[in-house]
Amino acid sequence: MQSSRLQARRGYLKELVAMVVRGLLRERSWEVHGAWLWIKQFMHSDVKDHQKASKPSKEDNADLDSNANSASSSSKINWYSMGAWSQDILWLSESELDSLWYERLAEVSSSESYLRDVTISLYERAIEKENPSWLRHRGLGKTLQQEFQTLEAIEQMQLALTAAERDDASPKPEARDIVDLHLRLRPYALAAKDMKKSADHYALACKSDDAQQ
Repeated sequence: MQSSRLQARRGYLKELVAMVVRGLLRERSWEVHGAWLWIKQFMHSDVKDHQKASKPSKEDNADLDSNANSASSSSKINWYSMGAWSQDILWLSESELDSLWYERLAEVSSSESYLRDVTISLYERAIEKENPSWLRHRGLGKTLQQEFQTLEAIEQMQLALTAAERDDASPKPEARDIVDLHLRLRPYALAAKDMKKSADHYALACKSDDAQQ
């Protein structure tokens, strides 16, 4: 990991690397999918540069090739290694990894349906951190519902709705975000055979000025 960090920091793209990682995991300034495509390429390049510089043994080469494939192939990604790589790029200590960091990692991993257990774990870690936003609960709720954990999904989506409706909600939701939460809760309640709650969420969504669905 140390060599990867040095390669990324010494390369002529070091400022771009740090900007993309920061924009994805420390801010919301980069769209998740686009930033992840960049980071995969940076990770792949880091490993390849290290191979050229260190001329490893055949055994080491096999390990590095495996890591390179993990960085470039979404079917073999180790999301915790990706987080550690990004942490090294920004020189962050473990205590500096906040709720947003894990939320954004979870959002990236959610693009791979077979990784839902990883996504759930990352969202749960985000929620455990200080000041989790309503987006963490929404993301966890969506993932739990995909795993057919309906009651748990309803609980998380309801927490998201409650948090989003607070005056101090961060990030500040738009009206359509509240509508979206109600419209997501409607089929969840229906799946739980709570017809009244399902109807209530639909009625509340329809009352909104932003209800264009």
